[in-house]
Amino acid sequence: MSPLRLAAVLLAAGLAGCATRPVDDLTVHIFSNQPGHAEVRTIAAQLEAAGYRHRVTYAETPGGLEIAETVIVHGDSAQAYNRAQALQALLSTPGGAVRVEREDYGTHHFTAGNLGLYIYLPGARPEPELKIRAHFAGDCNGRPVELFLRVDRSYRLKKQRWENDYTLVSAGSELGDWRPSGSGYDLTTPAEVPWSLEPPLDADPALRVYFMRGHPDFDGCRLAEPL
Repeated sequence: MSPLRLAAVLLAAGLAGCATRPVDDLTVHIFSNQPGHAEVRTIAAQLEAAGYRHRVTYAETPGGLEIAETVIVHGDSAQAYNRAQALQALLSTPGGAVRVEREDYGTHHFTAGNLGLYIYLPGARPEPELKIRAHFAGDCNGRPVELFLRVDRSYRLKKQRWENDYTLVSAGSELGDWRPSGSGYDLTTPAEVPWSLEPPLDADPALRVYFMRGHPDFDGCRLAEPL
């Protein structure tokens, strides 16, 4: 066989091989609530290495998913199903399930040459609220207040007011610092004004009753642990 004929045969074989590659005319649309997440980037890299065209799109809860899950959605044809199966085999890992769904998914529908890949990644768990060492509440001249002494030696004084005879509304919060002082507490407002919580001389220690002494707004108010 002449060199020219051999080259022609090899070129034809190469073109035929390329024409049969299922990824050439296929686009994988990746939807995720965290499109920049490392897991999404890893899957996109897998697709690229395997020759798949792909697009990454943000979706808050793709397909209505609420748990960590990866779903492939395909159109209504045997070819689309076969391509979804091939993609499932490519992406499946030990311990990681990839589910395949047919045709419509939520409001999405995929035509020939398109597959949907939905990756839902639950967000990071919120940090727990700072633990409270003590919680006191009281009423001062018709103004309900709550005091939270936190374990990091900060305090939050939650202020409220009556909007009408039946409705309490927020009147803001004050944040400051506290430290133990004898059987009570010394506190400092954000404006560096010192004040204190002092138990009455004849109080039962088990009742945890205190008076606010020296506070700019609530001097003399009585606080106790809520029932």
